Amino acid sequence: MSIIIPIAIAFDNHYAIPAGVSLYSMLAYAKTEHHDKKLFYKIHCLVDNLSLENQRKLKETLAPFNAFASVDFLDISTPNLCTPSVEPSAIDKIHEAFLQLNIYAKTRFSKMVMCRLFLASLFPIMFDADTLFLNDVSGSFFIPLDGYYFGAAKDFASAKSLKRFQMEREREPRQKFSLYEHYLKEKDMQIICENHYNVGFLIVNLKLWRADKLEEHLLNLTHQKGQRVFCPEQDLLTLACYQKVLQLPYIYNTHPFMANQKRFIPNQQEIVMLHFYFVGKPWISPTALYSKEWHEILLKTPFYAEYSVKFLKQMTECLSLKDKQKTFEFLAPLLNPKTLLEYIFFRLKRIFKRLKEKLLNS
Repeated sequence: MSIIIPIAIAFDNHYAIPAGVSLYSMLAYAKTEHHDKKLFYKIHCLVDNLSLENQRKLKETLAPFNAFASVDFLDISTPNLCTPSVEPSAIDKIHEAFLQLNIYAKTRFSKMVMCRLFLASLFPIMFDADTLFLNDVSGSFFIPLDGYYFGAAKDFASAKSLKRFQMEREREPRQKFSLYEHYLKEKDMQIICENHYNVGFLIVNLKLWRADKLEEHLLNLTHQKGQRVFCPEQDLLTLACYQKVLQLPYIYNTHPFMANQKRFIPNQQEIVMLHFYFVGKPWISPTALYSKEWHEILLKTPFYAEYSVKFLKQMTECLSLKDKQKTFEFLAPLLNPKTLLEYIFFRLKRIFKRLKEKLLNS
C-alpha cells in the first residue's frame, strides 16, 4: 500500500515555465520509499485559465515520473469544459477574498496567492512556483503537526525593529499608489514583525483547519483587514495562526542570498528548496544565483524552446541599444562560459564576436 503525499501549487500562464522547472526538480530528488512503504506524489495544480498547451507541456515535463507521481489541474476561474474546476464555493471564497485587497496588493500579486487561505476546501504540502528543489521533499510530509495549523520557515531578510520593518513595507505602496491610510494597527504589525513567516513552502494540518473552522476566520479577516495588508495571504495567515505555527528550518525555504550564510544554512548540501522570492529570478536574469542549476532543469522540459525564443528576443533588444556601456554591462556576465547556457551558446557566440569587433573598431 502506497503512502500518498498530496502537493499543491498555484500558478497561471505567466508562471507555467517556472512551475514546470520547480515540479520537475521536486520529483527528480523525491524519494519513492519511506520505511519500506512506497510513496506516491499526487500533485494538484491550482490554475487560472491555464492554456491547454501549457497543460500538455507540464504533463510531458512530469511524464518521466509517472511511476510514482500524478498531476491534475483544477481551475479557480470561471468553470469551463477544458479543465476541471474547483468547487464553486471555494472559487467564490478566493474571488471574494481577493476583492478585499488594496490596489497595491492586487497589482503586485495575482488572485492565485489567496488559494492558501482555503486549502481545507481545496485539498498538506504547498509551495510557490518560483522555486527549485535540490533535495528530497518527502521528509517534510512526516513532520508532526499536532496542535499546529501549518509549518513554515521565517523570512530571513525582514528588519528586526518594528519601526524599520513598517517603514520598509510601506515605502513602495506609498511611492507607487499613494496609500497613506491603508495601514495595520501597531499591535497587528508587531505580530507580523515578530512572526514573519514566509509561506512559499507550507506543510498544512488540514484536519485542524477544518476542526477550528479556520477558513471562515480567514475570510472574515480579509474583510476586516484586506485593505491594510501588503503581503496579503502571508500577513493574514500570520495574524490568524501565529500562535499555532511550527517553525521549519530554512532548508525548506532558502533564498539564494542565504545559501552561503551558515547562521541560516549550516550545510548547503542539505538545502531542500530554493525560493526566488524577490530579486534574482533566473528566468529573468540568466546570471542570477543558482541560475545554472535552474536552467539545467529547464533543458529537461518541453518549455526550453519557448524560453529560448523569449531570451533571444531580449538579447536582440539589448543588441539594438545605442548605449554601448549598458550593452556591455548586460552582456559581460553572459560571456562567462560557466553561466552561458549550452542551448543558446552556439546561437549567441557569433553575435557576441561580431558585436565586440564592431564596438572595438568604432
